[in-house]
Amino acid sequence: MCPEEILSISLALLFLIPFLILMVPLPRENPVPIGEKMPRATEDSFAFWNGTHAFIMGGSDEKEVLLDNIWLFDPETETVTTLEERLPYPMDRFAAVYTGRYVFIYGGYNGSHLDDIWRFNPETRTFTIIRYEPTRYSSGLSR
Repeated sequence: MCPEEILSISLALLFLIPFLILMVPLPRENPVPIGEKMPRATEDSFAFWNGTHAFIMGGSDEKEVLLDNIWLFDPETETVTTLEERLPYPMDRFAAVYTGRYVFIYGGYNGSHLDDIWRFNPETRTFTIIRYEPTRYSSGLSR
């Protein structure tokens, strides 16, 4: 082999080896046991971490059925629980943000496009509608 061929093969291996390593399935030491089945396959869901638990909200399933479920994942016990509390209605494609205290949910889709705003309190697990009262020159939120 000439030096150019050796260099080409070396460079190819240099770039190929990391990809091969990523493709090798690694054994799991501790598969995650779950208290009940994991949330079904969903899309367009919202998830947030409150410091102790992960909440997964809404979305739609593989048959495009809209969901109003809220699931709670506890990493300490490695369990997933379906909460009794639900979203105000089944919906997906909503915008949401967790502020560290509340989750604000805006819009979404439930067969038609939504334009309301909801506040979710993870501690009390309650929803409150936030009234939107636009003014002549600007929009705003009121309680």
